Amino acid sequence: MKKWSKYIYFSIFLLILIFIVKNIINYEPNEDLKHKPLSNGNCDCPQVNNLPVIVIDTKGQKIEANKDYVETTINDRTMNLHDKSPKYLASLKLYEPIDGHTCVCQEGVATLESDILINVRGQSSLINPKKQYTINFKDQNGEENHLEILGLPKHDKWVLNASYSDRSLVRNYLAYKMAGQVMEYAPRTSFVEVYLNDNSSKEISYEEHYLGVYLLTEKIERAKDRVNIKKNDDKYSDISFIIARDKIKIDDPILKTHWSQLEDDYIIDEYGNIRMRTVITVTYPGASSLTREDEERIINYLNDFEYSLKSNYFNDRRKGYRKYIDVDSFVNFAMINEIFKNLDGGDVSTYFYKDIGGLMKAGPVWDFDLTLGNTPYESANEPTGFRMVNTLWFDRLFQDSYFADRYRKALYPYYRRTIWTNEKINKMIDEAVEELGPAINRNIKRWYVNYTEEDYFKEIEDIKKFFENRLAWMDENIHLVKRILENPAK
Repeated sequence: MKKWSKYIYFSIFLLILIFIVKNIINYEPNEDLKHKPLSNGNCDCPQVNNLPVIVIDTKGQKIEANKDYVETTINDRTMNLHDKSPKYLASLKLYEPIDGHTCVCQEGVATLESDILINVRGQSSLINPKKQYTINFKDQNGEENHLEILGLPKHDKWVLNASYSDRSLVRNYLAYKMAGQVMEYAPRTSFVEVYLNDNSSKEISYEEHYLGVYLLTEKIERAKDRVNIKKNDDKYSDISFIIARDKIKIDDPILKTHWSQLEDDYIIDEYGNIRMRTVITVTYPGASSLTREDEERIINYLNDFEYSLKSNYFNDRRKGYRKYIDVDSFVNFAMINEIFKNLDGGDVSTYFYKDIGGLMKAGPVWDFDLTLGNTPYESANEPTGFRMVNTLWFDRLFQDSYFADRYRKALYPYYRRTIWTNEKINKMIDEAVEELGPAINRNIKRWYVNYTEEDYFKEIEDIKKFFENRLAWMDENIHLVKRILENPAK
């Protein structure tokens, strides 16, 4: 009897198991449940995102850009410049995707939390409705809080690049990725979506906090995992520095080299526009720690380099400019800017750095919104012509056969055969678009009127076509980067 009871119980259990499995297989949720947002822990998500999400809360402080002008004197000229925007103490939470989706809500578990200082950054971009920001991580004592974020090496300073003027969202991403393949360092990045609660009103909905897609970017800083140069110390007779040729900004230290003081304040660029000439500013040492001795050492190095570059023996291997710069870094920098046909390349947001005991290197690259045919000037949007050969320093460097041949006969052909084939560049673009996914449409709806998802994908195709035509033109005309030699040695 016990034996038969065992079989009966087993049969009943088996029938129940079959019934459960059958119902699971045939289960069809109703429409409401099909589209119910994912949950993170005990939390129902108000929106499903595909990218990592950064949520910033200012505790009711309204983050403002300072659009006021301040009268200041630069190089003995009086001009009006935008004052720096104020910094606000806020909190930041990062939520990362789980199984391809990111869940955000008050009860959700953030993978990173920190106090931050946040401010609006930029000069010309201040007029854009979608602002870009600098964020500095702070600990509970208000000190620098170096944190790893989204797999990027630890640091406390980061940039949230809005890419408002680049509706494709991918130009900076592509430029930094390609530069990272050939240069010692290029800023690493990650696409994120950002929510900003800077309004204490309870009437503002969660969706109204949405700021769209941003490119979280490493800020150009001296650090082991960024611009890896030694910290200056009195025990060294030499100096480390990071400098930039850039637009004049309030309170930036301006380096007055001998040659820069002879240059005209205004220039007519290759597109016929009258522009104020940019200046050389110092990024490291920072303005608060830059001493007069530091400034003099940097200026002396630049003077020696520029005098050598202007001399009639400039192309001499031992006495010429090669004593002062790392040639291949300058070649690679020029090439990246040229391939993207960067409207500002060599003139704005153009960085250089030097380590103690080392040569000056070009880079890191920065700011590629106005590239790949995305400029206000029709002639600049053509995929033809070389620009870097007409910019300061590079105009003279391309008169040297050694420099020009490193570009046209050695590095460029090698990159085109290997890492920068049309197929590999298209793959990079496709991977970026795939990563952005549904966030593309959310960003469009947030910021662009009369611009559709169809327009977006047409722009992506236009970028691919620009690359194809640009590289084809460069392949055919690469010999033109060698310029006519002026002031040859006698």
